Amino acid sequence: MMPVLIYEETLQCPICKRNTLKHSEYVYDSGPGGILNITVFSCSSCGFNEKLVKPFEESKPIEIRFEVKSEDDLNVLVYRSPTAQLEIPELGISTEPGELYQGIITTVEGLIEDIIDTIGDFCDEECIKKLQDAKEGKIKFTIILQDPSGLSFVRSEKATVTQL
Repeated sequence: MMPVLIYEETLQCPICKRNTLKHSEYVYDSGPGGILNITVFSCSSCGFNEKLVKPFEESKPIEIRFEVKSEDDLNVLVYRSPTAQLEIPELGISTEPGELYQGIITTVEGLIEDIIDTIGDFCDEECIKKLQDAKEGKIKFTIILQDPSGLSFVRSEKATVTQL
């Protein structure tokens, strides 16, 4: 199912101050992850873009494991909820959600790109190289999401979900 547009308006952009900021609200039924609210802000003048993903409801705590073994696995859809901890043991990555973290809905490749964008300045060259190799499908790795809200998901039959 595709996200359903439920509201749209044009606002003044906080960056360029033009009245070209499109604010859109969507509802997305993610299946096992529940119903999500997706908010998108996009300015056609300066390129400002922000996406926020929030759950409408909570569930029981879960752990999701997904082994990325091929380039096809990089295209699998992932939702990391605002409460989910992310771990990739093979890359030495473990991240806790911060107080302002809004969650992300993306592909496995996009999740790795988000990690690079977030912690890239704090990694040495070897760390960045491993992340780039993972993003390009050159190495196998495991994504582990521990989510107390139970809303995160990985859209693949190969993903295992365990209730905590």
